[in-house]
Amino acid sequence: MKGIFVQLLNVVAVRNVEKGEAALLALLLLLAVVVSSTSLPAERENTIFISGSTTVYPLASLWAEKYMEENPQVRVDVIGGGSGKGISDVSMGLVDIGMSSRDLKDRELQLHPSLKLITIAHDAVIVVVNSHNPLLDVLLERGISRVDLRNVYVVGNVTNWEYLARMDFNGDGWIAINETHAMDLSGAIRKPDGGYTYPLNLEIHVYTRSDASGTGETFAKFLGVHQERLLGSGQSGNLGVLSAVGGDELGIGYVSLAYAFDESVVPIPVDGDCDGVISEGEAVHSYEYVAEHIDLYPIARNLYFVVNVEALSDIAKDFILWCVDEDGGQQFVELAGYVPISSSEHAEVIELLSDG
Repeated sequence: MKGIFVQLLNVVAVRNVEKGEAALLALLLLLAVVVSSTSLPAERENTIFISGSTTVYPLASLWAEKYMEENPQVRVDVIGGGSGKGISDVSMGLVDIGMSSRDLKDRELQLHPSLKLITIAHDAVIVVVNSHNPLLDVLLERGISRVDLRNVYVVGNVTNWEYLARMDFNGDGWIAINETHAMDLSGAIRKPDGGYTYPLNLEIHVYTRSDASGTGETFAKFLGVHQERLLGSGQSGNLGVLSAVGGDELGIGYVSLAYAFDESVVPIPVDGDCDGVISEGEAVHSYEYVAEHIDLYPIARNLYFVVNVEALSDIAKDFILWCVDEDGGQQFVELAGYVPISSSEHAEVIELLSDG
């Protein structure tokens, strides 16, 4: 059908060019391109199109590979781009399934009430620093509080590692906060009246996400803002942040659990309740430890497939049901670095797709 329509457009365009209506030709050609690009998915039978979250991407790609091995007649195409892209794509019918590492926003639900979230795994957003950070041992012991993270990422008034570690590293009698303020050894914060030199060699290099990221939005929500308010050098995807922090001894960033235990970075505990103590649920000793305490971790979240239940194909439904089954996709969740869903969450997916 699309091919016939494009041919008709071309015929009309040629006739109008003969009349000298070049502007109409340009408009018709643009329309032909739009029709061609947006109609492609509908023409490819037995193909499931998935896009979105770079956090979910490794897991969905692994699932696609395993599912196609069991169902060679089906093709599953997975691309990244961020949670925002996945939600936008599925809402416009460009893909069958969107991937998201955040909840739907109120505006998204208002515009597209048929969109539904399907919990497919659990995750945590982990604060990481470079493995050669000069104050690493202190940071591992005391962690970083939510208030301090907010001051680094939102307010921007904490710019030095001395303050995060509460340590006079250079021995000048001051704990540097920023270029104009410091803490004296009694704990008072003020403008130093002399003898203070801001230690540039301990300046915090802040990294955040540049894309429409569920990870960024989850971290921002923990700090009481939206992602757009986060300060720092923007990096694309979890791998972008991981690369930036891993290559910068003074860097700080945040990544998904699956990326946090790379040898180039070290996960830092987050004192979520700001009580000065790293509790059992705030510790980040290992992937296995965080997974075991995921319900207590201060920046835990769900990972989702986003679907339009009114337009979901049978093969897409079958794929999703396989993904959430403990004998299907769930057996690969830990391999991808995430935490499997519960039996009750599995039952909720079955009920949702049965109703759809």
